[in-house]
Amino acid sequence: MENKENYPASRNWALGSFVLGWALCGYLVFRSVQMKTVRSAVPDLCQTIFSHTCDKALKSSVAVQLGFPLATWGLVYFGLLGLLFSLRKPATDRLSLLIAAFGAGISGLLSVIMIRANAPCPLCLGVHAVNLVALLTLFWSIRPHAPSPEQPPARWSLGRWVVLLLFTALLGGASEYGVLKVSFGQQPEVNLDEVVKNFSGETVYAIPQGNSPRMGSPEAPVQIVVFSSFQCPACQAFAPSLEKIHRKFGDNVGIAFKNFPLSTSCNPRISDDMQPRACDAAIAAIAAQRQNLFWKYHDGIFQSDLEEGEAALRSIAKNIGLNMEQWESDRQSEAVQESLWEDVQLAYQLGINATPTVFINGRRAGAFDASVLNLLIQNELKSASK
Repeated sequence: MENKENYPASRNWALGSFVLGWALCGYLVFRSVQMKTVRSAVPDLCQTIFSHTCDKALKSSVAVQLGFPLATWGLVYFGLLGLLFSLRKPATDRLSLLIAAFGAGISGLLSVIMIRANAPCPLCLGVHAVNLVALLTLFWSIRPHAPSPEQPPARWSLGRWVVLLLFTALLGGASEYGVLKVSFGQQPEVNLDEVVKNFSGETVYAIPQGNSPRMGSPEAPVQIVVFSSFQCPACQAFAPSLEKIHRKFGDNVGIAFKNFPLSTSCNPRISDDMQPRACDAAIAAIAAQRQNLFWKYHDGIFQSDLEEGEAALRSIAKNIGLNMEQWESDRQSEAVQESLWEDVQLAYQLGINATPTVFINGRRAGAFDASVLNLLIQNELKSASK
């Protein structure tokens, strides 16, 4: 299967693609880990080179698979390809070609998901492009050629290899789809009886709601208080549930929103600045509340990319029709700052250390899964009707 004239150069191209892919994955792993600790110490190469951050993609649910950052699997993948190909054996060459085809199928699916989710990561897409280059250069290195008088005919024709590689790529894409379906389509079973029992044993707190943004009546038999952070991925995923609960239970449920930004700039008990724009977002939302547009601003934040910082906050304010002069003034006011600080202090008193945290009639809910919350709300309504 080897063409001796093209052999050295094509192999160098293949090995080079493995090294480049491994380096890109290494940076993405480093960025994924470090942005959870000392964010400012880590350069954002995507922002620097492409003027578009990769952090949104790195914080998505797809970015972690089987308990590890996806880029970690990329390190293993490119490392394995490089190891097999460096052995310079016909059998390991062909095995590396099949593995590359399998990986190309995975890359194709992940690229489509990333683009459709409107969370493009230039370096991530670069890894997928390098993966395709690796497949092509591998194939060029070990492709079958027409036999010469000195060579016996190849056991497999070019056409058969192409069909095999296409099938392997489809198998890779199908396997990745299966992993995603298991990870996100099938949630672990919840023992609802155990959930209700644990909830009943929780301490009941008298949680002042004050002037907190709310849906529903403060006189409703079931009162929900949610502590949330605007740069928290789990809060972003949970946010639509509030509107669904409000629509489902109507006047029977009141929902109050409290801010607990996971950022050191307004939350001094947070050791690491995990969400450096969360405080600014909370202040901006409280200022929007002064114009009775909190929930529109709330939705706008969770639907946007806060990596754009101040520009994103101002864009949301304009899009929902805020009086910009008043909003800017309110953001700087002591009253808005004090409102945020009251929420943070209340969270301290309640022992909150993560977001979102949900209280139902003063008891902490052990989970924020929709089925769990619906069950707990229904139980509280039954108790109230007795």
